[in-house]
Amino acid sequence: MLEHRRAVILLLITMLIWGSTFAVTKEVGERLPPLTLAFLRVTIAFLSLLPLAWTRRRKLAAESVTAVRMPWGTIAAMALAGVALYYGLFNLKFL
Repeated sequence: MLEHRRAVILLLITMLIWGSTFAVTKEVGERLPPLTLAFLRVTIAFLSLLPLAWTRRRKLAAESVTAVRMPWGTIAAMALAGVALYYGLFNLKFL
């Protein structure tokens, strides 16, 4: 039951963050250039998720004998095309 409650709380937090994106972007988009805003959004997301990725990497490395290699090139390409480029273009409408 505790896992279910935790999952519901995490989903609610996700919905709150996701839902507030438009309002925050609209307000901040009038004060910052679009690509700066996109860079800030991606940087905040990266810094928020980095501890989770690091913890998971350590856990996986501890469970296996072989070293865990992260596909950093693929991750960087996905971040650039799927996130930074998207948000940069999305924020251009505020110009």
